Amino acid sequence: MKSSNITSSEWEIMKVLWENDFLTAGAIIKEVNKEMNWAKTTINSFIQRLLNKEYINFKHDKRYREYYALYTERECVIERMQDVTKSIYGSKLNLATKYFEFFGDNDIEFLNSLKKYADSGYERITSILKYVTNEKQSVHLYKTQKRFHSVMGNQNAASWYRAAYSFGMLHMSPLKHYTDISADKALMHVFTQSVISHINENCPYYLHQGISAYLAQWLDKKRINEGLTEKTENINLHSLREFVFDLQNFRSSAGYEISYTFIDFIVTKFGIHSLRKMIDDPYDIAKLFNIDEEILLSEFKEHIHKNFL
Repeated sequence: MKSSNITSSEWEIMKVLWENDFLTAGAIIKEVNKEMNWAKTTINSFIQRLLNKEYINFKHDKRYREYYALYTERECVIERMQDVTKSIYGSKLNLATKYFEFFGDNDIEFLNSLKKYADSGYERITSILKYVTNEKQSVHLYKTQKRFHSVMGNQNAASWYRAAYSFGMLHMSPLKHYTDISADKALMHVFTQSVISHINENCPYYLHQGISAYLAQWLDKKRINEGLTEKTENINLHSLREFVFDLQNFRSSAGYEISYTFIDFIVTKFGIHSLRKMIDDPYDIAKLFNIDEEILLSEFKEHIHKNFL
């Protein structure tokens, strides 16, 4: 897929097909001309171009072809945003692995450190979550952390904010900023976030972060112990669900540690493939696993005391 190859006129055909499951050429012409007043031959030409570019296809229904889009609108928008992002922040490809493409700063040491584990991490995470991406993952490396923060729209962000998933791409601060976490694990954290977003874009924030931290394995027992001290007794499932997209508040409230240990507990009790079940159906975990919520919470706290405190 390369949405930058689609003209503004061809996008009008795509819009019509996104609003309708299957349409004949005649129906497409009728819908397009509610706004555009184009000639029949012109619209048919655009349809043929989109077929050639493999953005649409058709099925036969009696005597007619019924056309449909091969990609969702969201997929096309994300792909176009990636094109724009690469053109602004650096479109030169510095390194390609089996599953990743690295753009931006050509820091050889950084690239080699990421290359060493990127593909094996991809295979492990996608196998567990039962999801395979259609294309290579684009990663942009920044020369300065200030530039990374600027792109993320958070110029005053704390120094620990070093990697993110946005615009359909993975973004990373320079290697020197990964002092308490390895850069490859930070990459796997934001890559896992991207996978979760593709599976269920409405997955709660605490599951996004907890599952990503768990699969990236960047939280060690010492850090978890320090983060959870004096907070364990106040943990409940409602407070987990109430975590919102606020990085500073999430971090200062031991959000990573609480979410991580909850995921560790779920995997220990219900198995590794329970992660995908929670992503698919995240809003009532107790019901999902057929267990009383109070019992689930009690066992979760026992798990924390036994394994992390």
